[in-house]
Amino acid sequence: MSKVDSYSEKYYSLQECSKNNVKQVYPKEIIEIVKALPKNANILDSGGGIGNFCKFVHDIRPDINLNIIDIGDLIEKVPSYVKFYQASVYECPFDDGSFDLVFSSHVLEHLYDPVKFMKEAYRLIRPKGLIFIIVPYYKTMFAPDGPSNFFWDYTHIRLYSIMSIKRLLFDYSFINIKVKLSDRNMRSLLIAPWLLIKYIFLSDKSAGTTLFLAIFGSEVIGIGQKQ
Repeated sequence: MSKVDSYSEKYYSLQECSKNNVKQVYPKEIIEIVKALPKNANILDSGGGIGNFCKFVHDIRPDINLNIIDIGDLIEKVPSYVKFYQASVYECPFDDGSFDLVFSSHVLEHLYDPVKFMKEAYRLIRPKGLIFIIVPYYKTMFAPDGPSNFFWDYTHIRLYSIMSIKRLLFDYSFINIKVKLSDRNMRSLLIAPWLLIKYIFLSDKSAGTTLFLAIFGSEVIGIGQKQ
């Protein structure tokens, strides 16, 4: 098995491990958007892997038509109610204006050409439709070594800030733009001294990571609407 195959298998196996907890993964903003979509709406999960997001949507809105595009050969891993297309997020096999929502979580940081991605996403969205983007926050490059550090995944190539996501949405003609950090676990700040002691004196990286993410955040959420 090549190193690339080994990495892909490991990455998607991590997605499978999170299937039972998908309701805890997604921010409240996407829950509100999904609930407000019209009956039998069409969603594309761009770079959606094995379908964790689609499973989350199906649990709360089983009427929605769910589609995934991904370069991985994953058709046997996605739920039966999802239509899977093995293709590039740069060139999607759909007509203009096919979707009420294009969702993309932890994809842009892997792409060499975010401009091409955004142009294609805009093409696919219906008038008044939405794009929802989640990317790692650039400050995670300073997080303690481990899965929460940006560079832990060696396929990450681009860092994003609140302003860069806002500009990306604006430059590609989206309106009603909302960009924010994902919700942070502020309760962790109540035990910040204890977490700091554990990290410094006990070399507990998980304590350091918990404190870091509570202070700085881990993800940027970007939402835009097509005119």
